[in-house]
Amino acid sequence: MGITTVALLAMQTVTAFASVESYSQTKLGSITITPGDQDHKGAAVDADEAGTYTLYRVGDVVDGSSVTEFTLAKDFAGSGVTIDRESLNSAELPKTLAKYAEDHSITALKDDIKSGEEVGELEIGLYLVKQKTVHVAWHSFSPFLVIMPEAVEGGYEYEVKAMPKTWKLSTAKLDPPVRKVITDQYGNSITSDEKFEFVMTPSADAPMPEGTAAGTPKTVTAGAGEIEFGEISYTTVGGPYVYTFTEKAGSNARWTYDDSVYTMTVNVIRNAEDKLEAQKTITKNGAEVSIVEFKNSYRKSSGGGGGSSSGGGPKGDPSTDPNGPTGKPTVEPEGEVGRVLGAVRDKLADTPVGRVLGASRRAKTGDESSMRTYGAVFGGAVVLLAAWGVTYKKKKRHTNEA
Repeated sequence: MGITTVALLAMQTVTAFASVESYSQTKLGSITITPGDQDHKGAAVDADEAGTYTLYRVGDVVDGSSVTEFTLAKDFAGSGVTIDRESLNSAELPKTLAKYAEDHSITALKDDIKSGEEVGELEIGLYLVKQKTVHVAWHSFSPFLVIMPEAVEGGYEYEVKAMPKTWKLSTAKLDPPVRKVITDQYGNSITSDEKFEFVMTPSADAPMPEGTAAGTPKTVTAGAGEIEFGEISYTTVGGPYVYTFTEKAGSNARWTYDDSVYTMTVNVIRNAEDKLEAQKTITKNGAEVSIVEFKNSYRKSSGGGGGSSSGGGPKGDPSTDPNGPTGKPTVEPEGEVGRVLGAVRDKLADTPVGRVLGASRRAKTGDESSMRTYGAVFGGAVVLLAAWGVTYKKKKRHTNEA
């Protein structure tokens, strides 16, 4: 027949008490350190790898008393602490004993105890449990005391499960801030269906978004706006993790491609609230920036066409032509209108009117020009044209008469 005492720690204080009339020093008791099996949200977790522990025997039971009266064990006699009911209920006593053990290199009764491992054949007495290591994804806990109850003749055995306040830390998440901006050659924002390729390259051990192995580059295709590489999850303290962001150069000669290189450095820490936190720093050419931003511009071809062989802007859409609503074309009219105007200019080129009109076309224009100048030039041209007409008719009549 066995009796098991389970003690849940609130503030890592004494886990169990026993009150008896007499006791035996027979080695029958055992201790198992069992971290909590739920996280801070109540979800079940595997506590096997939470950490390792060290066990010290710090007190002997006073002869003829209950097992709640102790004297200091030999190794701790010089610690100067007093063990009574009041100090046993204090969180300071185990901390003081743990520091003394560390400062004086006291030999542990059992070292490197794993989570869930049973330490048996223990005499009744007072024991100190001290955490030796803790997995980075688990909360640590303060040292605490365990009272090993008596084993009475007849086979009663007591097992104490010391359950420290410990649970798995929540996952830290980070969504890389990456953005694409496109403009025309004059810096005006434009819309386009054009797609571009971007690459996120991590350092060897850096975690990556779901679906991409750690340390493996990821390429995404996107247009203007936010670029989604995916959210990165961090489950342990670590870093620095380094990520570089670049744009692949395309083959469309009318687009300029951004050759900037951005670097994002991430360190995962345990913050003041005992939670994992991913802290990032982004730099470009050594200077810190707040976001990864690539810029591309679209330029009109020298022949005055649009963004494709079909005319118009990118993808042949005239409504998005950066040289239409926002551009500044400088070519002269072509087609039927151009040919008619060209023929008229050729016919008048060698006449007085043509020379006057040619001079007016070559005249510089600007804000200082006035309508009077234009009127005078035009009036002179009309007079000369009329005079030329009269002279031409007279000459023709004389020729006919002759």
